[in-house]
Order: sequence, then structure tokens, then C-alpha cells
Amino acid sequence: MIARLLTIVCAAIAVAMPAIAEACPSCAGREDGGVGRIVVLGIMILLPFAIAGVLYKVIRSANAHSDRYERVP
Repeated sequence: MIARLLTIVCAAIAVAMPAIAEACPSCAGREDGGVGRIVVLGIMILLPFAIAGVLYKVIRSANAHSDRYERVP
């Protein structure tokens, strides 16, 4: 439920502000982007690392959680 709401909010922001919804790093490299261009490019570069970090913690937590239930007699 929360994930769906977050997706809808993000889509609405992307539609409302097409200047920051850049298609790719090549498009983000245009000269008319200003500071927003740098911010968007930085987000596009760092986002995969943030997702990997969150997934790593979720997987480790799920593994520890399942180990706890397997040890109960």
C-alpha cells in the first residue's frame, strides 16, 4: 500500500516537473541544466548503490530472522 502510494507520488512529481525528469546521463549533460542537472546526474549515479545497500540489509535481516525460527525446538 505504501509502496504504491510512493510510486504514485513519484510519478506525479516526474510529470509535474519534466525538466528534472532527464532520460539518461547523456541528456543530463546538456549545458542548459544548471545546478539541477548536477543534482539529477548525482542521483542517477548514486541510486543503484542506495538500492543495493537497502536490499543487502533486507536480505541479511530476513536471513537472521529465518535462522532464529529454525533454532527453536
